Amino acid sequence: MFSMGVEEPPLPAPRDPVAASASKLWAERVNPIWWQTRTWLGEWLTEDRLTWRTKDGHWRAQIQRSANRRHVFMAVWHDGMYAGFRDDTGWHPTTARSRKRAPHPVVRSLPLPLAS
Repeated sequence: MFSMGVEEPPLPAPRDPVAASASKLWAERVNPIWWQTRTWLGEWLTEDRLTWRTKDGHWRAQIQRSANRRHVFMAVWHDGMYAGFRDDTGWHPTTARSRKRAPHPVVRSLPLPLAS
């Protein structure tokens, strides 16, 4: 818990760093925007708590909603290739039956006109 001057060895890398990183990012998705989540894939940044990217730009994650609007999940891409998704039930890697998904474009609210 507290360091007594003895260096502890770093945590071992998980067997599946993508699944572990997606789980950590999913758990920390409600943190403040300025919060930087560090995972085994890199350091994740967000501007809107809907889309995250690693500092090196290779990984991207985005909160999405299913077609029937009842299911929320976090889709993950590596260099533009769909890697899988994370939801409340766990990590679901891409399979041969997975549909090709593309990240949704970032939608920003329009600026309100200034009062005259």
